[in-house]
Amino acid sequence: MPPHVDCQRRFVIAACLCRGVIKPIMSSSGKGQSLVRRPAEVDDSLIHAQESGRAGAGRVIVEGFVDFDYEITQLAIGHRGADGEDTATSFCAPIGHLQKKRRLSRVVAAASYA
Repeated sequence: MPPHVDCQRRFVIAACLCRGVIKPIMSSSGKGQSLVRRPAEVDDSLIHAQESGRAGAGRVIVEGFVDFDYEITQLAIGHRGADGEDTATSFCAPIGHLQKKRRLSRVVAAASYA
């Protein structure tokens, strides 16, 4: 195995010790993505990502899962300023998403988590 492939493999194993997704840097409709649940699945997932992607030979995207209780969505709107020329950015109130057992439980329009 070439040194760069072995290095990439060790990095991916470290990143996916819990759970993660390995995918090509360029694909469509999820093609080439693999859910990795344990280190033994890394080699096949790397090969699948390389063979299924449209570009990026030798490179992949590795995403790890993070456990959390809630998340927010923050919408930003770019528009012309009050003078009609300068650009401005406005933000909507955050929208909270409460998670229970990894499933969406409740959506809160004005998120106020302390």
